[in-house]
Amino acid sequence: MFRASSGQPIDPIAGSDLNGDGSTSDRGYQAAGIPFQRNSFRNRGWKTVNLRVLKDFRLSEKYRLQLSAEMFNLFNWDNVIIGSAATNANTIYGAGINADGSVAAPRSDANGPTFMRLKLPSGLYDSNNGQVGLPFQSQFGVRFFF
Repeated sequence: MFRASSGQPIDPIAGSDLNGDGSTSDRGYQAAGIPFQRNSFRNRGWKTVNLRVLKDFRLSEKYRLQLSAEMFNLFNWDNVIIGSAATNANTIYGAGINADGSVAAPRSDANGPTFMRLKLPSGLYDSNNGQVGLPFQSQFGVRFFF
């Protein structure tokens, strides 16, 4: 079985109340007074292949042995989705525009910009991201029919 999905849309959230309405889910500004459009960015897509193989062996007219092998995420694809952890820190863009109208850099921390960050400078995946599905797994079985 092959399953795939394109990346879901991402709103570049400011992370603060930019328009004074009491909500911190305002979108950042791409230019002075012009907020980013809804769904301006796309997350990463994901894909997975699962395989199941069965083989029957007839031992007699009454008895049968069945061997099975199942593999999940057969090709061990890293299905990492940006910002799907509880904090969604990697979808916070920041204000985008400073009070004086100059362009503000996207939100950052000690490891650099955080908006849509997949990996840290160390090469490890950012823990603010989540994973769809699991790494490669397999299971084997034997059934005896009588």
